[in-house]
Amino acid sequence: MTINQLLQTAATIQSRAASTTDAHGSPVSATSASTSVFCYIEQRPSAWSETLGPQNTARAEYLVVLPAGTTVDSSDRIVIGSTTYEVTSIPWSVKHAPTGVEHHVEVIVTEVTG
Repeated sequence: MTINQLLQTAATIQSRAASTTDAHGSPVSATSASTSVFCYIEQRPSAWSETLGPQNTARAEYLVVLPAGTTVDSSDRIVIGSTTYEVTSIPWSVKHAPTGVEHHVEVIVTEVTG
């Protein structure tokens, strides 16, 4: 299977930047640009959860594979279908071993519910 056969799911990468501050002086992020790409996404094993007050919050972790040359940052969001994921890793530019040419980009993302 080639990388192009794998990348069949439409996604939008939302780049975020601190644009304003809230009433307490904390930065508030806003989407500064959006890029449409095709990707591959698969859920990764994850057993992380956190109790916040009386509520338990679960986190699902996913691997997203993006085309070579895709610009993505650890502060970005990726929207796939109606679900928004936050990038939680440093993007990895995967290179083809014999040539050193970028083959694709991988990031770990999370969907948080609770």
